[in-house]
Amino acid sequence: MKLVNPRLGLEVELSENQVLNITVESPVKFSEVVYHICRQAGGEEGEFILSDIEKELSMEKRTVVVNNPLTVNCEEKRILSQLYKNLSEKILEDHFEEFATVNQKVIQFMDKVTSSSEYNLTYDVDFQAAGLIKYCNVHMDSCYDSLTEKFINYLRTMKQICNVDIVFVLNLKQYFSTEDLREIYKHCFYTKMYLINLEGVKSDPIESDRYVIIDKDLCVLDLVY
Repeated sequence: MKLVNPRLGLEVELSENQVLNITVESPVKFSEVVYHICRQAGGEEGEFILSDIEKELSMEKRTVVVNNPLTVNCEEKRILSQLYKNLSEKILEDHFEEFATVNQKVIQFMDKVTSSSEYNLTYDVDFQAAGLIKYCNVHMDSCYDSLTEKFINYLRTMKQICNVDIVFVLNLKQYFSTEDLREIYKHCFYTKMYLINLEGVKSDPIESDRYVIIDKDLCVLDLVY
């Protein structure tokens, strides 16, 4: 996959087993970069182009932006919506007869409730699989021993449930030690997820880091460690 911003002269081929650090030294340009990436990850237009073999890809579908690793949450709307959709499809494909039985029980129960009421009641039966899942409050387990474990689980969830390939993180290295970063890198390499660190000041490199630096004169430097 390739990430391009023609105005900045940025053209980066994303490589497996490599973490991309984009350092934008000008605060104004850094803000613009973050602004456009966030807009496009949210489904709006922007300056970046994500492509794969000359085919443009949707940044809304393939990317996510993490503003603060401390606040990642596997119960965010994007994850739960897709999780419910996946589980609903599984219910209808693999457990249709059992779900139909549950549905019939609900109808029988509502018949009993409404017929025994002193009011003139009726009801609409539209008991969908997603409604059952939501009613049972199905959600991801959120017990973690460390921020690193929590962040890795968030990455895993985004990949497995939402099919996200690229994760942009603002100032990733301000939150994790070198050993923690190695664990995060290892997970991304294993799951073939591209991790991109966005920063305004160049951080200290570790193995498998690649730095694309846009300096204050808008010159682009490319460094691999």
